[in-house]
Amino acid sequence: MNRELLQRFEENAIQFRELESREEILDFAGGREAVREGEISFTLAEAVIMETGSLVLGSRFPGARRAAFLAEEHRALFPRENCFENLADYLKKRGVPPGDLTLITGPSRTADIEKVLVLGAHGPRRLLLASAAGELIEEVFGVKP
Repeated sequence: MNRELLQRFEENAIQFRELESREEILDFAGGREAVREGEISFTLAEAVIMETGSLVLGSRFPGARRAAFLAEEHRALFPRENCFENLADYLKKRGVPPGDLTLITGPSRTADIEKVLVLGAHGPRRLLLASAAGELIEEVFGVKP
């Protein structure tokens, strides 16, 4: 993985790991019980923007944007082939999506009240990101990234 991208993840308080097997992907997804209980949310992301370290959630995977804000911990998996230098490159290659596009650049945080940093005010307190080969994601989830 690109060193600059890993640095952006670190700056944005994003935990990251690369996954190589079906078992690692299923373990990362957290299991149905944890998702059902609302402990974590799991989404398939379309891409990552390297310039900002942002995760791209679009309308290709229904429910992804809603799920990204529900739990204390958001886990997102993206195809490692879909790392773009900047948003313009993403839009050039993928085209303008048919619907909304959400960029997530770290866990929810705000310092609106008395300039005290609060995590999880408007979404998850923790963001865990993982990449895997697009073929492997398709094999596990049955969708082409």
